[in-house]
Amino acid sequence: MEDHVLVQQFQQGKHDVFEILVERYKKRLYAFAFKLVQNHHDAEDLSQETFLRAYTSLDQFRGEGSFISWLFTITVNTYRSLKRKKSFKIVDMEVEEVMQVPTKENDVTHNFSNELQALTKTAIEKLPPKQKLILILRTFEQLSYQEIAQITGISQESVKANLSYARQNLRNQLQELMQ
Repeated sequence: MEDHVLVQQFQQGKHDVFEILVERYKKRLYAFAFKLVQNHHDAEDLSQETFLRAYTSLDQFRGEGSFISWLFTITVNTYRSLKRKKSFKIVDMEVEEVMQVPTKENDVTHNFSNELQALTKTAIEKLPPKQKLILILRTFEQLSYQEIAQITGISQESVKANLSYARQNLRNQLQELMQ
């Protein structure tokens, strides 16, 4: 069943269909939340809070964009709200693993790949919040400029400009980190 049909059923009082939407999007929403907060505990909290807020406001969903874009909008707004209330901790166990000295020759390639991943995550975390968000939405979630504009509340031109700045800042930071 398509999202808009499920939403209509929910809005007509059949609230148990929300479980279908949660099952459909919980992994993708969690992955998006994890990219924002960089640790499992906070990503789980952010995902749960997003679904709670979606449930309580689904009657107001007008279907102007896709359901997932609407969820991402709620996630971003929830993230901003929770970030004001508490600081999310950036915990990444892979960073500690990367620093271990390889004991086998084939571990060198694997650890180099892990180290590059860790450096990239560190560089992304250092981006200004708007650039980080737009980079994640475009690169990892593969959303269109229009969808990102709806989620962030800025124009498509600003989305493109911020994405360009984010990519340039990311390149610069990676160069600094690798020196």
